[in-house]
Amino acid sequence: MVSDGCAVCGDRVNGARYGAPACLGCIVFFRRAVIKEAKYRCMKGQNCEITFSSRCICRCCRLSKCLHVGMRPDAIQRRDVMGPRKPKEKKEEDGDGEIPQLFHRPSTSTSQTAMSGRNSPPKPECLSVASSSGASSDSTWSSPDSVMDRVMRMQQKQRAAHKAHFAAYDAGIDGKDELFDQVEIRLHPGGSGPRRARRHDVNAMLRCGLMDAAEWGQAFKEFASLNTQSKRLILQDFGFAMMLIDQGYQTIQQDDLELWILQNGTYMCPDYTRGLPTHELPLVDKDKAKLHPCFVAEAIKDVGRPMRALKVDEYECAVLKSIILLSYRNHFTEKHRKSAFSLQTKLINELMDYSKAKEGDKAAERLGAILLLTTNIRCSVYWAYTHTRMHDVFGMMMFDPLVRDVFLT
Repeated sequence: MVSDGCAVCGDRVNGARYGAPACLGCIVFFRRAVIKEAKYRCMKGQNCEITFSSRCICRCCRLSKCLHVGMRPDAIQRRDVMGPRKPKEKKEEDGDGEIPQLFHRPSTSTSQTAMSGRNSPPKPECLSVASSSGASSDSTWSSPDSVMDRVMRMQQKQRAAHKAHFAAYDAGIDGKDELFDQVEIRLHPGGSGPRRARRHDVNAMLRCGLMDAAEWGQAFKEFASLNTQSKRLILQDFGFAMMLIDQGYQTIQQDDLELWILQNGTYMCPDYTRGLPTHELPLVDKDKAKLHPCFVAEAIKDVGRPMRALKVDEYECAVLKSIILLSYRNHFTEKHRKSAFSLQTKLINELMDYSKAKEGDKAAERLGAILLLTTNIRCSVYWAYTHTRMHDVFGMMMFDPLVRDVFLT
């Protein structure tokens, strides 16, 4: 008879098909790890406690526990890995700018309950590219002509949607939740500057970056034609990149060099205790207080300072996002790799023309500096990924299911 709890994490048992009672999450994790012959490494000496709330933090210890409780690799039956012999081509004209089902934004009427906790505030929604006036009915494009016009329009709509959405929830938030305070109050509470970001701010900003990245990707047929798993793999990285670019742009709009500004105007600082109420100081987690400055300092150094020195504008932000997205060519189908390279080259040429109009004789120097920013952003993505997954600085297990599903699996 199957026991009441998963032998690995304690969650509700789904079955014992691999030799030990386990939940669906641990069954899927074990199967994938065995099939992929994954080799994981523990950062804490293989002493991590695996529970329902911490099972996603260390894959090495989770796999070890799966084996320890009796889950057998030889019980796994390998499916046909080749898939359909004649896969159907996705029709580009069928799209209407929607994000794939995994990342589908709820409608206004349902956004207050979908993907949220019982008392959690609604998550930001962003508008579809194809819904803008004058936009093509085709949700994707790869034609070099006017691509930057469309990308810029999408970025402006996303940022406008962020601001409007954050401001709209002031009336519905009580004094215990600061997430959607009135914009003016959030940016200048009592005239003292931005408010310190809390866990729910980070949750909302990660989700916002993820949703924006999915929408951005859907605008390009190279991404839109991929299957859900390939999109998920790209979004695990590109979601952070989108978030860092938007946050870097917000950061350089203010003068305090020690602050990293999130999309909703709240801040993070290398000084973990800055802005923390006095009564909360004794409750500070020493490990998080030690690791938190590393992520923020790296973001400021790798992204904030170069963007500030170059005075990167919105157009250049949009180019950076698009170039980074198109750089995931190893995930694209053979059919679309060449078109991705051609489009990326076209974007760089358009950026060169833009730099000439902006800098004149120093255009080539500026172009090179902007392109080097993509490497800096990738480095910061690595830091964000490391601190989110391995060290759990932000308490990811407390975040909403969509964020956890993409960034922790």
